[in-house]
Amino acid sequence: MTPEHKASLHDAREGDFILVEQQGGYWYLLCISAFRLDSDDVRILIKSIQNPTKQDVWRYQQYGTWRFRLESWSRDAYDVRAVLRKTDTLTIRPNVEILKQKLGCACLYEHCTQGLIRITPTTQVDIRFRASGERTRAHRARQDLRSLCPFCMGQTLFDQHEHLATHPDRYPMDVYAQHTLAINCKRQQLNYAPLLTDIDLGTMQPLDLAAPPPLNPALAWNLAASFQAKEVAKSKEPARLSTHEFEWFKTANERVNNDVCGICREAYEEGELIADLPCLHFFHEGCVKQAFASKGGAAKCPLCLCRVDRERRTGEGAETGLERGRSGGVEDLDGEGGHSDNEMPFVAVRQPMRSPDVVENATRVWLASMGH
Repeated sequence: MTPEHKASLHDAREGDFILVEQQGGYWYLLCISAFRLDSDDVRILIKSIQNPTKQDVWRYQQYGTWRFRLESWSRDAYDVRAVLRKTDTLTIRPNVEILKQKLGCACLYEHCTQGLIRITPTTQVDIRFRASGERTRAHRARQDLRSLCPFCMGQTLFDQHEHLATHPDRYPMDVYAQHTLAINCKRQQLNYAPLLTDIDLGTMQPLDLAAPPPLNPALAWNLAASFQAKEVAKSKEPARLSTHEFEWFKTANERVNNDVCGICREAYEEGELIADLPCLHFFHEGCVKQAFASKGGAAKCPLCLCRVDRERRTGEGAETGLERGRSGGVEDLDGEGGHSDNEMPFVAVRQPMRSPDVVENATRVWLASMGH
């Protein structure tokens, strides 16, 4: 043991750690288990840590040397003079920052990765994280949750981050932007890579990865397939009107005060196709088609502006491409909107239509019953 070694050990005491630095960059730690340094006698028994890890230094920082002494009871102590070399440099009670430099890390916490910590049951024992709805959903979706490391990033910045991360909509956007800037400034001091600007504070993941995936992949696949089927099933043909022969209009005209086309104001004539809308307004086929073509968007009645649904306008047509009403009854013509004052709707739109003779006979029966 050289005089320099004795001078370095002058203030040492039992339980201290000694940093031993050798030539070539190799280093290790010694723990003093028994100490006596007199002018005539040197008695120092040590227990060594040949390959210190982050966990060893972490325990040294958190508990001191007593934790190592308890764990090393089974180890044999030996004289320090048996291991020291003349060129060795000794440091009593080394600073934790010096040990960090020796380990080449900015944080000693074993679960810290570049200033971020995964929120797991193990880390929750050491660190108190706040809960939020976003973190709960991400946890159920088995997504990685991360937060700042309070040991290297600082407790103040960690507390501020936990508050903002669990209240993502409480403050203006510039508050969160300033917080992200403060995080990156601290990371720059620790030689960490900066965080992305579009990161989600609740999970510390990019925003495109922050939304949790669906819990049931089969359900998501079925929904996507259903949407695709609907897109394929859509007809690209233009919408078609429901039209009827003039005889149909003659019968319906007995119940509706509408003997002229509401667009061209001309009377209906034999042989013309007459289009009826859900609002029970009638028009010439050519007139209503021209009215629909002149206005973009959804087709509407030119008089009452009632919307004409595609299902009502679509049908199997003849040479004109329009549906011809040749059935003996009236379809259900429910629609939005109302009727104009000078027009009356059908008395019963769900009942089958009667020919003029049937209507006349029914009237006679009704009058006869009244007279009786």
